[in-house]
Amino acid sequence: MKRHAPITIPFALIAGVTSCVVDGGTLSADGGVLSADGGIEGCAADYGAAAAAQQLEVFVGAVGEFATRAAALDATIRTECAAIATDLGASSGDLQPIASESATSAACRVASQRLRDEFRAVRAGVRVSASVEVVPPQCSLDVTAFANCVASCDARVQPGSLQVQCMGGELRGMCSGMCTGSCAVSASASCTGSCEGSCSGSCTGTCSGSCEGTCARRDGSGNCNGACMGTCTGSCSAGCTGSCSGQCVVAASASCMGECRGSCSVAFTAPRCTGSLMLPSVDVDCRASCETRARASLQCSRGQASLRIEGMVSADVEARVQRLRQTLSAHYGVILTTGQQLQALADAGVLILQTADRVPAAVITLGTGAVSCAAATVRAIRLAVPAVRVSVTATVSISGSIAIQ
Repeated sequence: MKRHAPITIPFALIAGVTSCVVDGGTLSADGGVLSADGGIEGCAADYGAAAAAQQLEVFVGAVGEFATRAAALDATIRTECAAIATDLGASSGDLQPIASESATSAACRVASQRLRDEFRAVRAGVRVSASVEVVPPQCSLDVTAFANCVASCDARVQPGSLQVQCMGGELRGMCSGMCTGSCAVSASASCTGSCEGSCSGSCTGTCSGSCEGTCARRDGSGNCNGACMGTCTGSCSAGCTGSCSGQCVVAASASCMGECRGSCSVAFTAPRCTGSLMLPSVDVDCRASCETRARASLQCSRGQASLRIEGMVSADVEARVQRLRQTLSAHYGVILTTGQQLQALADAGVLILQTADRVPAAVITLGTGAVSCAAATVRAIRLAVPAVRVSVTATVSISGSIAIQ
């Protein structure tokens, strides 16, 4: 994997503190710790201006966003797995959980088995090979929201002094000054740089993703990783001889009318980081809470998947090939995207659980209301993190059934 040097960006920080507001509230799937608006049951609106109060309120907000996002992503995975299983012949009865199995785990277990069965049947009727080509989702974090969160949490941070680093990725955003790095603009015609999206005609550079045609070289997973004589979906490093539909990325050392990737001579507008957000010296619990919030709002492009057949398909399995192709195209790309977002939550869960161990003792001076709120929030995150791990395992089961083909 290509390594990137740290990218640092300064911010004029916006004041504000995240609060936990409960207005009535309803029971939730995680045991009744979330209110109707995503807050934590038992928390009040404000615990004062002390440093401990600021950290508690940001922690509460982070846990609420984590649990809400986790539930939404789990529902998406469950829906997509059920759709794949149903497309491949499963009944509603087949999708019922076994023993203590979650509904999502059950749906993905059945979908995984159905995929394996379909691939076995298809391979039996194809004289050469059948495999799946994927275009992974591209994800990024909101740098400004992360910086503002830290400023609202850590009382030691001076406005305008925070330096956020983008590690293992690149900084992207609108640049009103000079852009150094690359510039990406929306395209639906010819492209003289690299094409991200779909390149028709042929890609004489390196096609990374799927190739509807002849691919000169493939990686260990069967995805195209060489020149493509046909339509390349994913990215074409250079030499898109036809039309580029998506984004055309060219080297930049001047103004950029699209998305600047790299550095900007003035402050980026709405900057995003495709790697990890790092801070040189910020309270560890503030960093954990704010990173959790950032990962809970991770934005990703939609993944893509397509069935690649090389050889002659026998008539008796042609219908199987078509339904397998259709369900993979419609649903597996969403699972790829949601799986990456779930993994980001799982990674954040490791940090936020460490903070949860320290919160109850840190808020004793704030009164019984704060102590009660802290206890409820700790209970919520200790329920939510294991649930995310179950969801991640469910997505892995589906990816495994694809990878082994």
